[in-house]
Amino acid sequence: MLENLGCPVCAQPAALFDVVDFNKSCEEANGKLLPLSGDPVYYAACTHCSFLFAPQFQSWTDEDFGRRHLQ
Repeated sequence: MLENLGCPVCAQPAALFDVVDFNKSCEEANGKLLPLSGDPVYYAACTHCSFLFAPQFQSWTDEDFGRRHLQ
């Protein structure tokens, strides 16, 4: 999945940037922590335009995201 990544914006090569848990939130800086989901999300960065994206999300449906929503 993370081999031969192409940027969805400019189609140039992209490289692995980072991996975080699906429940990573920008609210962590405010002390609001979510429990770990156990679902890793890999991010890639385009080597040409610097667009940052999660390749696996490109194929996810609304239902896929909904199944991972916290109850």
